[in-house]
Amino acid sequence: MTAFFTKSPIVCPFHLARQRGKRALIRMIIFKPTWITHSDRAKGVKPCIYSLHVHPDGKRLATGGLDATVKIWSTEPIFDEEAERNPDCHRLLCTMQRHSGAVLCVRFSNNEGRYLASSSDNDNVIIIWELDRDASSEAVFGSANVNHEPWRPVKYLRQHDSDVQDLNWSKDNQYLASCGVDGVVVVWNGSDFSQVAKIDQQGGFVKGVTWDPVGKYLACQSDDKMLKIWRTSDWGLEQEIKAPFINAPGTTLFRRLSWSPNGSHIVTSNAVNGMHCIAAVVSREDWATEVSLVGHQLPIEVACFNPKLFYFPNEEDGTSEPRTGESLATVCALGGQDRSVSLWVTKYCRPICVATDIFDGNIYDLAWTPDGRSLFACSHDGTVVCVRLDEILSNSAPEEEIIEQLTKYGYKGSNGSGSNGVYPESTDQLEREEQNAIATKTKRIADIMGPKHDHATPSPPISNGLVEASPTPQQQFQTQPILPPQPSDADFTSSSSKSNTIIEQTVTIGKDGKRRIKPVTIRTKTSMSPRPSSLRPGSPQTRPQMNDDTRPTAMIVSRNDATIYEFPSASIPSTGVPSKAAGTKRSLGSETTMDLDDNEITRKRPVWLDSAMLPPAALKSKIRLGVPKVKSTLIRPLRDEKTKAVMECDNPGRDDNSDDESDNEQDCARLVVSAKGQMLWQDYLPSAIMLMTGGARFSAAACEDASVHVYSPAGRRMLPPIVLESTPIILHCSDHWLLCLTCTGLLYTWDVINMSCCLDGVSIAPVLNVARLPESTDTEDQAEKLNDAPSIKDVRIQKNGIPLLVTNYRQAFAYHLGMKVWMRISDAWYIISEFWNSGMGTPHDYPLGWLSTAMTLNTGLDPTGQTMLTLLEGKKEAASAITLSHLEIQIAVAALLDSPLEYREWLKQYARRLSRENAQEKVKELCRWLAGPPFM
Repeated sequence: MTAFFTKSPIVCPFHLARQRGKRALIRMIIFKPTWITHSDRAKGVKPCIYSLHVHPDGKRLATGGLDATVKIWSTEPIFDEEAERNPDCHRLLCTMQRHSGAVLCVRFSNNEGRYLASSSDNDNVIIIWELDRDASSEAVFGSANVNHEPWRPVKYLRQHDSDVQDLNWSKDNQYLASCGVDGVVVVWNGSDFSQVAKIDQQGGFVKGVTWDPVGKYLACQSDDKMLKIWRTSDWGLEQEIKAPFINAPGTTLFRRLSWSPNGSHIVTSNAVNGMHCIAAVVSREDWATEVSLVGHQLPIEVACFNPKLFYFPNEEDGTSEPRTGESLATVCALGGQDRSVSLWVTKYCRPICVATDIFDGNIYDLAWTPDGRSLFACSHDGTVVCVRLDEILSNSAPEEEIIEQLTKYGYKGSNGSGSNGVYPESTDQLEREEQNAIATKTKRIADIMGPKHDHATPSPPISNGLVEASPTPQQQFQTQPILPPQPSDADFTSSSSKSNTIIEQTVTIGKDGKRRIKPVTIRTKTSMSPRPSSLRPGSPQTRPQMNDDTRPTAMIVSRNDATIYEFPSASIPSTGVPSKAAGTKRSLGSETTMDLDDNEITRKRPVWLDSAMLPPAALKSKIRLGVPKVKSTLIRPLRDEKTKAVMECDNPGRDDNSDDESDNEQDCARLVVSAKGQMLWQDYLPSAIMLMTGGARFSAAACEDASVHVYSPAGRRMLPPIVLESTPIILHCSDHWLLCLTCTGLLYTWDVINMSCCLDGVSIAPVLNVARLPESTDTEDQAEKLNDAPSIKDVRIQKNGIPLLVTNYRQAFAYHLGMKVWMRISDAWYIISEFWNSGMGTPHDYPLGWLSTAMTLNTGLDPTGQTMLTLLEGKKEAASAITLSHLEIQIAVAALLDSPLEYREWLKQYARRLSRENAQEKVKELCRWLAGPPFM
């Protein structure tokens, strides 16, 4: 499947319904309505859509995007071609514009869908919307769209200090949970929207939240590489799960997880099994992660369970007759950075179908229709896809089946009681829960111990990275993978041991006639996955790792002509590289302190003392930037679309107490470049690798000992190791250019192909606003006198060798090679310009368009915001002057960055603006400038 422009049936292999050992072909239909977009322009790149959700009645679809709007669409034109052609059938029902930043999540409330909750990344607010049935249709401000269904905000929820990443309503709408990058989970009352609880994760960014359908737990997934499960009774921590996420990459914008409708499992995103990106399945019984969903090539962003249960034929008989050889199972959808959607059934070891190449960017959110037969997905490319699965998901179970399974875990129901009328805390209900727990535990112990004979049954064959297992009463996943390397606190067992000792269990019969099985201690050898060739025994992967703070907001997206923004390198944290600097601003009254007492004897600091402590190159900079932590493994894709190669490294262990002198590999780092699963070349380095980058012409690796190693595409050493004055913290390549920034704030750029230097240790002190920082007077204690400076959010290098730096002050800088000075080429001061954020295109061909998008996405401090607002309040004509100034700067920047296409476009806009302003003198000057000498 390569392209989907309209409603076209797509036939895919579907292994579920087998007849006589052959696979049957089941048809699914994929819709890609081009009219679902957050762009008001017919042409150009569409703004990213971060989230979507289907109304409980199935007639409305809500989307939230980069343009800071929430839009509600009618689903009738999507499923009905006649309605799509009918001009009286409204496609766009409503556009809401109350957010001031990108809308990251939209969620309808359950049951009747009375409320719609939306969250943003700039105003840090959650807005609760409600349909205003008394209002008439109204026009959208600044647009030709019309709100046929006006939704009005009824509540603004403000408790987060930063971006609100995810929202989730409880099954009975009693609670609304929100999470954000401030590391906090807030629980709101679903009726009056008052704050119920505020849970501090005390870790990384919280990027996903989901409710237990029974109502007993709340699960959250964050960037601290843990899944945390909280009790709703006292909002205390129930369980922390680390094992599947220890080596998970930090490149996902979201980590949206999902709880199964029958309450038995949680499917998480962005987990790792060995070198494979997986979705880890957490069992409710003991919070074990013995099952993984393997198949995606890149990290998984979102997991979403189908709200229905379905009858599926058992794989043993493959019959398709109704209710013959069938059993209940749940369906889960996964979407990730490999731009594919996979559908899994809890009964089978393989996905029932996989849809690939339906998007040009990462998949950020998934949503099922209430009937469970259609799946919606949204992507970074600004499009929405609907997958219709009428034939596959045709045999759904009634709602009573779901309630019956939830009752086993103590589900109260919407009216406070189970569907069978038994109060959840009654004796009958407690006995039912106890029986269910004993039956599940007995079955699990039997599976571990194996059949009752002297020798254990051999492990079932591995198929597609998964091990088939026998079904359980709760319809658990029939996929048991090879377990990943586990930390010391991971308590997992496996049935793949070479031998099992059958332990006789003590069974007693109580007065009530019920059997009781006395628990026994079972010790089995935990099965470990065979290590890939790039992983060694005793490597740092087998021990707990420290929290990793170097996390970008998203991975680098597809590099083609449609790309509008490439996210920062994986070596740059989402919060930016922290920095400290010694300022040059004099304190008040410092001019009068130059006079010295004639009687006071002064002694100058010896020059040789500084030379003995620091290299001379480091003395040029009074800046200290944050150094990334050494990871046990690193994986970086090369910027080469032809080979699609991947760089991998395995760093040496840090155990200094090891007595094994024979294992010499632990003292060096291994670098491997592979493509399509085959190794192209490898090398060993004496120091741990911290950064990697590469393209079609060369690749490079920066080590902890401040050395940089450069290789050709075939793995040949192009240069001896480059030795720098301090540890590199950012390494970036573009075409034949290589850029390196060190922790002392010195920037280097090299033309690797021609073996020449462009920038030789240029300090980035001007970029960090050292002129505004207080001056340090005590040079002997200078390290303690350093001030907090702006963080580095992104670093790039243009095709002409000019470096670009973006800070969290919403400012961008470029180094002028001719004038030997830094220039501020983009500033939030011009946000009030009429042409702000109007560029588009790829970073290579449209650098100004990329900068405009970077200023929008990389939100941060705005030191001129209050001044700008004060200016606008006092002088309304200031906006016109700032707009004209913004156009003039854009023209100069386009010339500096060697962007002819953007230069012509901005020049046209500038000429039109001058004509509109009737600026005669500037028009004359522009004409003389364009004519050139001798008219200048």
